[in-house]
Amino acid sequence: MHSLGSIFCEKGEQNIGRKAYSPAYLLKLYIYGYLNGISSSRKLKRECTRNLELMWLMNQLVPDPKTIADFRKDNSEAIKQSVLTFGKWLQQSAYIKGDCISVDGKKIRANASRSFDLDHVSKKLEQLDAQLQE
Repeated sequence: MHSLGSIFCEKGEQNIGRKAYSPAYLLKLYIYGYLNGISSSRKLKRECTRNLELMWLMNQLVPDPKTIADFRKDNSEAIKQSVLTFGKWLQQSAYIKGDCISVDGKKIRANASRSFDLDHVSKKLEQLDAQLQE
């Protein structure tokens, strides 16, 4: 298994400013936000100051919203790789079988101001069925 420092971007080599946050803490914060439906960097920062569970998880660190956003932007491939590695570990450890893949949701366009007739609705349903088959 990779160490987090080897796949995640680190802060520059300059010796100015604060010490960089560990990628492990920022990954924990990212996963916490994903599991709790919090995608906003500002809301994640607020959670770091008010949620006891997250205070413990982050060791009372409160990263700036820009730091959180930059971590997501700069490490998107490393985050994907971490999730894949974790999934493989779960399979190897027999926690999951890994033989079934599911999709979380479906995006559907909405237009509340337009009235629909039955022909239009049936065409839309056929289009949705075709998309689901793909």
